[in-house]
Amino acid sequence: MKMKIKINILSSFCIAIIGLGIISSSVVEISQVNAATIYTTPANPWRYKYSNAYYYDLSTSSYYKDVWNAATNAWSNNGFYWKKAANNSKTTVSSYDGSNELGITGVTHTSYNTSTGQIVSNEVLLNRAALSYYNYSKSERVNVAEHELGHALGLDHNASDSISVMNPSNRFYSIQSCDIRGMNAIYSTPALFSAEEINDTNDIITVTTYVKAVPKLRNIHALYDNNKNQVKLTGEANGLKKVKIFYNKQNVKTAKVNKSGNFAANLKFKGYKNFTLYGINKANKKATTKVKLTSKDYAAPVPCAVKGNRTKESVTYEIATNKGCTLNFYYNNHKMYAVTADSEKTQVVFPAGLLKGKTGHFTIRQDQTGKKISQSAKVAIPKVGYAFEVNSNKR
Repeated sequence: MKMKIKINILSSFCIAIIGLGIISSSVVEISQVNAATIYTTPANPWRYKYSNAYYYDLSTSSYYKDVWNAATNAWSNNGFYWKKAANNSKTTVSSYDGSNELGITGVTHTSYNTSTGQIVSNEVLLNRAALSYYNYSKSERVNVAEHELGHALGLDHNASDSISVMNPSNRFYSIQSCDIRGMNAIYSTPALFSAEEINDTNDIITVTTYVKAVPKLRNIHALYDNNKNQVKLTGEANGLKKVKIFYNKQNVKTAKVNKSGNFAANLKFKGYKNFTLYGINKANKKATTKVKLTSKDYAAPVPCAVKGNRTKESVTYEIATNKGCTLNFYYNNHKMYAVTADSEKTQVVFPAGLLKGKTGHFTIRQDQTGKKISQSAKVAIPKVGYAFEVNSNKR
């Protein structure tokens, strides 16, 4: 939704009033609407004359200077050439501490002439407080910066669930082909306005665009208690109310998020299927992408016998293990041997007497502190004079 307020006075006065924030309108970006990616990202009614523009970086930290440098380079590499100015420019980039605006991560204030579409000024900002609160990585902050620079050069939003840097709630996407097509559509020809027209008597408005903050589940950990046969899932969920947890596609738990932005859940389950988690916001709507945990996240890895050799005196196995794990051997479901692995390859020797009457295979499992005991693997009991070796590339 866009709300615009127009006035008809000399543009020189308009610019002064805009600087005080008197002439303004807002475009609030909403996420959570199902739609497909628009093939060509739409345009806003403002633009530069050519596909290049100067910008002045007002950032005081090297961190955000790096963010803006990466974002402007990304657009330049895709056809819109942002050039760094040595002093003031009609487009400025910076960041601010918007602790009272944690719902948005970036904002652009664009003033333009509605008769010609000529840009008067752009103020492009990142909200440091929101980006930190929701734990945006540096590359994700660059994505937000690219989004706001897209507004500054004249792009509108793509669809709400689009794969586009101009997704209204972008966190995860850099510039996509749909965005390049949108930029090319705007700048396929130079604008007709001249530099002098900015001083004409025309309607000038300011449009403010936001990119909505996107929470993200992160630092998910699984700690398994083999005595209780349950796993404890913990993680960070800043800005969320609850975390939905599914096991084997069945909803098994809804965990509350505490005031510190963390959650914890104890779950009993059978087997080695996948867990899936996603966050719920205060409006009780899904607000994050799904996070999947496989058996590799909560169970010890399945051991693998990479070599085996039998002589008259013994059979020797070389087992790929995890250092510190306990390797357990079973025969006909009876545990017959256990050894603690002191390296990533453990050698196990069975004397001939222990092998008497045993044919077929052993079953091996790996036990690791804080992990569910591994799924079982079979290792052949070779005949005297036989040996085997597993190709490591196929394991």
